[in-house]
Amino acid sequence: MSDYEKRIAATFLKYCSPDKAYEWLSAKSVSTEGAKGSFSRRWEPERERKVLEYLLLRKKDPLIDLGLAQFGCTPYVLRTVFARGGAGVRCAVLVNPFLFGLFDSVIDLREVVIRGNRRELEALALNAHLPDQFYEHLISRTEYFAEIDDRNYKFMLFHIGDNARLSAPYDETILDGHSNYTYHKVFTAAWQLCATVPTTQEWAAVLDHLLHKAQSPVGFKEVEQVIERWRIDPPKKEDDRYYNPGYGFDLRFRLAGLLEADEKLLNSPDLALRQSFYRRFSPWEFKNWPEFLARDGEEFVEEAIRGNLSLWKSHEERDRLRQVAWDCPDPHSDMMMPNIYRAGEKSHREEHPEWFHEEEDEYSSDPSAVARRMEKLLKSIAEKLETILGGHF
Repeated sequence: MSDYEKRIAATFLKYCSPDKAYEWLSAKSVSTEGAKGSFSRRWEPERERKVLEYLLLRKKDPLIDLGLAQFGCTPYVLRTVFARGGAGVRCAVLVNPFLFGLFDSVIDLREVVIRGNRRELEALALNAHLPDQFYEHLISRTEYFAEIDDRNYKFMLFHIGDNARLSAPYDETILDGHSNYTYHKVFTAAWQLCATVPTTQEWAAVLDHLLHKAQSPVGFKEVEQVIERWRIDPPKKEDDRYYNPGYGFDLRFRLAGLLEADEKLLNSPDLALRQSFYRRFSPWEFKNWPEFLARDGEEFVEEAIRGNLSLWKSHEERDRLRQVAWDCPDPHSDMMMPNIYRAGEKSHREEHPEWFHEEEDEYSSDPSAVARRMEKLLKSIAEKLETILGGHF
């Protein structure tokens, strides 16, 4: 920004209304994208940005403070609006990408944790732009979180499951061994909780949500033994039509996703593990996969439809999947499996139209479809001529 542009911006911000200042802050928000994607970047705001934010800070207007809390990037400014702001401003600071300055947090996070305000803790748990060590400390209950009580600890772990940081793979555009290692330690710490926390239904629910989008861990060993410790399903009564095995079942399903989708998983006596297999098996390896219907019925069909994308990518496998949905026993006559299939087909047609070109091309008048039919026809003619001419064509 040139000197005259700085002076114009400063004059505008000095005299503009609070709503215009908020709009300016929103429009001029600083990108957080760095070498790891958009997470954990260390950044020092330029001097002119600090000056302009300080100019707005002096107005002491609630709306401007909210804008600074959301879009500001100067540690002193964030610290000041957090101290004098209400609940909305404090939450905005806690989810701000620049909550951690160049070296440390701009506020006392230990104090925030001890205060235990649920709105603030949720905002903090969902901030995807904090240093790797912050997430490690939260998951391992150390540093800022050493004094957090059990209730709020579970609350934060549950909500961090929706944090984009936990689901984002490492960006390997720039190779950095140490950065790669610390980034993946967060995933491993999260999964490792399954081996240490008490085996209760409440903990199973927390961990299942924590891990439902999490990247796979590195160096997490003895997965099968960890799965065994979560066999906490309540006993099923013979006349129980609506048996619910509980969250332990769901967590075992989640953990099974770390294992290979092989014969061993398919033949497991645990339905949770077999359902994990049905979501991930390769139809090219298990060519007779429709036979799984005889063993697990709806449990097989629903997992295959909802989760196994390999069954949707080709016309032949989709046909078999559709037939399995219709062949599934329907004791309540609600056509549940065909309806789930139809919903899945509609969704995939919208998100992945390229998977359905072969079906749609047969009758479509779209120029691209006509071109593909012509290309397919010419290829077929060329292959037949080559056969007739003995390879001399």
